[in-house]
Amino acid sequence: MIPTENLSDKEVRKLAYELQVHQIELETQNEELRRDQAELEESHNRYYDFYNNSPVGYFTISEDDVIRDVNLTGALMLGMEQSLLIKKQLTSFINREDQDKYYLYKKHIFTIKKCKLFGLNMDKRDGTTLYVQLSSTLECNSDENLKQCRLIMTDITELKCIEKGLIKSETKYRNLIETAEDAIVCDLNQTITEWNKSAERIFGYSKREIIGQSIKTLIPEKYRNEYDTGVEQYLKTGGARIIGRTTELSGITKDGVEIPIEISITDQKLGNESQLSTAIIRDITERKRVEAEINKLSMAIKESPGIFMIIDAKGNIEFVNPKFTQLTGFRPEEVIGRNPRILKSGETSNEEYKRLWETITAGGTWHGEFHNKKKDGELYWESVSITSMKGPDGVITNFIKVAEDITARKEVTKALRLSEEKYRVLLQAIPDIVYTIDMDGYFTFVNDSIRMFGYEPEGLIGKHFNIILHPDDIELFSRDIFLEKLKNRKNKNKLNLVFFDERRTKDRMTRNLEIRLLYNALERGGSNSKEVEIPEFLVCEATATGYYEKDDNRKHNKLIGTLGIIRDITEKRKFQVEAIRMEQMVLVLEMAAGLSHEINNPINGIINCAQLIMDECGDNNRLGKFSNIIIDESRRIAMLTKNLLCLSVRTIGKKDDIHIDEALYNTLTLMMVQLKRENLIVKCNISKDLPEIYGNSQELQQVFLNLVQNARFALNEKYPGKDVGKILEISGKKIAIKNREYVRFIFHDHGIGIPNEIIGNVTTPFFTNKQSSIGTGLGLGICQKIIDNHRGKMTLESVEGKFTKIIIDLPVTK
Repeated sequence: MIPTENLSDKEVRKLAYELQVHQIELETQNEELRRDQAELEESHNRYYDFYNNSPVGYFTISEDDVIRDVNLTGALMLGMEQSLLIKKQLTSFINREDQDKYYLYKKHIFTIKKCKLFGLNMDKRDGTTLYVQLSSTLECNSDENLKQCRLIMTDITELKCIEKGLIKSETKYRNLIETAEDAIVCDLNQTITEWNKSAERIFGYSKREIIGQSIKTLIPEKYRNEYDTGVEQYLKTGGARIIGRTTELSGITKDGVEIPIEISITDQKLGNESQLSTAIIRDITERKRVEAEINKLSMAIKESPGIFMIIDAKGNIEFVNPKFTQLTGFRPEEVIGRNPRILKSGETSNEEYKRLWETITAGGTWHGEFHNKKKDGELYWESVSITSMKGPDGVITNFIKVAEDITARKEVTKALRLSEEKYRVLLQAIPDIVYTIDMDGYFTFVNDSIRMFGYEPEGLIGKHFNIILHPDDIELFSRDIFLEKLKNRKNKNKLNLVFFDERRTKDRMTRNLEIRLLYNALERGGSNSKEVEIPEFLVCEATATGYYEKDDNRKHNKLIGTLGIIRDITEKRKFQVEAIRMEQMVLVLEMAAGLSHEINNPINGIINCAQLIMDECGDNNRLGKFSNIIIDESRRIAMLTKNLLCLSVRTIGKKDDIHIDEALYNTLTLMMVQLKRENLIVKCNISKDLPEIYGNSQELQQVFLNLVQNARFALNEKYPGKDVGKILEISGKKIAIKNREYVRFIFHDHGIGIPNEIIGNVTTPFFTNKQSSIGTGLGLGICQKIIDNHRGKMTLESVEGKFTKIIIDLPVTK
């Protein structure tokens, strides 16, 4: 240190200046220090506020778990003041169940120095539970002899509650899905992600098999293209016809079985633009089956020929089927809600109605007949059955009435009684012989037609059937004689086993059996002479069958005899002979046609030569006379040959383009008077655009005439008088067969039809099932030839007793 007294003034002044400068610097530094201290205090306060008011709790704990520091948030979490928490062990606040986990967690921190997030339950001072999540870091001094852990504690109680709620909700949702009767299927971008037990039951796939598969696995192959189109449309427009509604579709099971399903689909777009669809699917196979059964029963009731009526417990009508309306004339809306008494005619007594009501209200079934009244006042008979229908509680809810219109049956019964009175009169008037014989072949009845053979009916009763047979036929047609002869034959197979058995069985009916009946052969019985004179006979056809007596003690009715009809076919035989003669004549004519060509040329030569002789004979009158005779006779031969040729060869008419419908209308015009007189209804449906055909109008008119005449006969046989079913339908239209145009005409009559066994022969010349006085069997044969000549086709369809349909196809082009 330099003594100041030794300093000069200059040096003193300099020193004082330097001191002043240093003082100023010190003051400046002090000011900066105060400013830094203020900023530090401000920063400390800010940090402290952040530290204390942080949303998470901060704890500093020692290795022995003593709390050394804690922020305000941490203290609030545990429900204690900060100062009271210092030097307390954190373990005291940890739930007993989680203390072992915390111990391992803390040990892990102080050994490995780092740890993952850790969650545990803590008990607050007020006894409530706090669920927290811990994260930690380890702090050490330089020689690592002092260790402390800083814990960041986050309150996740609310999050945990939400998580528990979600788990509970998911469990509930999962149980709901798994126990649902309907299949619940979720797919993410058309890939199946959810599959419940009902889906396994309906489609057959286990969850392991189906999860991750395309939703198209459940769609039948034939609908997959349509599905792809629908998905593409939805992705473009966001609209789909099955989203948000219940729809019936088809699905396919694991076994490849297509099943009907009812499906409801909801759709949701997720944040990553994925598409989540949820489908609730119901197998409606059983419902469809039940619906089909219900529809079938409903259709059966609606289409039933019986009358159905449903009546409520108060006796008012709830339902009637169409047959009710058809029969009574009442429309459903006219009777529903009303009492069935609107049908009463007054003929059924009140006592009967009372018994009916007592029966059905007691749960029984009433059967009976009503003579009821229709809407127009007409009476009708019905056979009725009424029964009650009960609900699950056993209370009667409805009555079911099933009825049958028996008016016709009543009329038939009445008619039968009248008919029975006329039976013998009519039976005696039948021109055919009607007879009955007993089991041994003895007559028990024969009608008066037997008199045409010279017998009296009373004289045959008790006599054997063989007495009226030709002697040569007895051996073949008498069962006893036939079987006796059969026993004496060594080679039985060579004997014709067809014989007439007087004891007909149910399954063995004699049809059209040809026999010869004698004229008054009563005197031949008992004579054994071989020279017995055979009287005259008639050829007949016999049809016979067994008739039976009802026997309640037997499984089958008792056979008591034979009923037969014998028809004289002598005239038929003559006609057959005539037909053979005509066939022979045709052969002769055909031979004549062949010879005519061979005769014509020589004859012309003879005529020419005779003419030359005649021209050159001059005054030789004798030679001229013979020449003239030769010319006349030759010309006669030529004319005879020409006539034979005309008989044997049918001339083909000239063809031209014609309107075939005009030929049809001309035919109907010619016959209209006769058709109207016979009350025959003709319905024509001829297309207006029929093209012309190449043909002969007169020949085709002949075809139409024959077909209409045949229809007339069939309809008059079935409906002798006026009838709504006496209809001939004629239709004509243009069709195409193998790319060629045709005109098709159909003649459809509702007459007696053609038996199936003869339908193949009806176009054969001279074949007919009509009486000889009605038809010759040539009509359809001529039609067939004319149609063939026009390169057409004629087809017949028929059901005996119902209809005959003749279809004619004629080509349009030449």
